[in-house]
Amino acid sequence: MSLLIVSVYLAALLIFSGLHSTHHYFDDQPKLTLWNPQLFLGAAVGTLAVIALGSLFKTAELSQGGSAVATMLGGRLLNSHTADPDERKLLNVVEEMALAAGVPVPQVYLLDEENGINAFAAGHTTSDAAIGVTRGAIKFLSRDELQGVIGHEFSHILNGDMRLNLRLMASSSVFFVWQ
Repeated sequence: MSLLIVSVYLAALLIFSGLHSTHHYFDDQPKLTLWNPQLFLGAAVGTLAVIALGSLFKTAELSQGGSAVATMLGGRLLNSHTADPDERKLLNVVEEMALAAGVPVPQVYLLDEENGINAFAAGHTTSDAAIGVTRGAIKFLSRDELQGVIGHEFSHILNGDMRLNLRLMASSSVFFVWQ
């Protein structure tokens, strides 16, 4: 964060202060003033304010739970009455794992545009959890392999990793480019 503040300060210094030319009788060279305490304070406060506001915004956005994360990543909520065999297989595996774990069945999102094999769990608690799975995972994995992936995601739900991940997303998101 310090480097970010210094970078903003240097940019502001070049924009607002620029080169100050001081003329002496025998010296016509412009001098660069690198330290301007008021400008540094303004850059530091402004940078910290943007970071704080961005974190608050992202925290509010993620407070909706796992469904908000899945939607932000381009997930589509699967209909429990789907006729697609791959989607039905995924929903059955998630329902079986929820029953075995003794937790409510999380919402299941499919990332249709992702052909790689991946999945995630997001949410604050077991009651607002969501599981996202890529198209590649349901297309290329056998039922047993998919069950292993979903079991791994349930471990994140049961251990509270999702809550930590949401907090990290909210606090670190201001350092990345938002869409």
